[in-house]
Amino acid sequence: MAQPAEAAPTRLYLVAPAEVSDAGAFAAQCAEVFAAADVACLRVPLAEGVSDRAAAALLDALKAPCHAHDVALLIEDRFELVRPYGLDGVHLSGPHALKAMVEARAAIGRNAILGVDCGDSRHKGLTAGEREADYVAFGPLETLDADPDLRELIFWWQAMIEIPCVAEIAPDPALAAALWGKADFLAPSATLWTAPEGAAAIVKSLASGAGG
Repeated sequence: MAQPAEAAPTRLYLVAPAEVSDAGAFAAQCAEVFAAADVACLRVPLAEGVSDRAAAALLDALKAPCHAHDVALLIEDRFELVRPYGLDGVHLSGPHALKAMVEARAAIGRNAILGVDCGDSRHKGLTAGEREADYVAFGPLETLDADPDLRELIFWWQAMIEIPCVAEIAPDPALAAALWGKADFLAPSATLWTAPEGAAAIVKSLASGAGG
């Protein structure tokens, strides 16, 4: 894999809460957040036991704000939902993410996004890349110095590998500033949605603190 000629600007990649009690209210909150800063993607994990009806209501509600702000809408792991709900792709997580790539790609098609969680493993990242992942995700990183090996992996990947990298981080403006330009996407944890100051304010501070 050749070193990219020029790195793309860093963008924000958001992760929804695993449980959403009111799909309409969360969709409205997303619209406010998307208007506050440049957001590339929203990933939706579904908690175990979420009914098909609740999942459908949430995904349908999120389409409008995502389309209005050109935000890619991804589902976590449940790749069988991508085509039926017209989603933009899937994010594979957990210990079997690499093994699921072939089945997931067949289910979602060549034009949909396939991302893979690689934790803190360079080997998993390179393997995912060889299997044609559209991006790899590393983390979580809670502070810049909490895990030096993970931090250096993110820096190395961005400098040396063409496949885009998502850095999963704590929703901390100082951490975002330190990593801005060191990863293609920064993915603050879902705790930002319940922050007392509001998710829109947190997202705006993440981008502003990083010069975005």
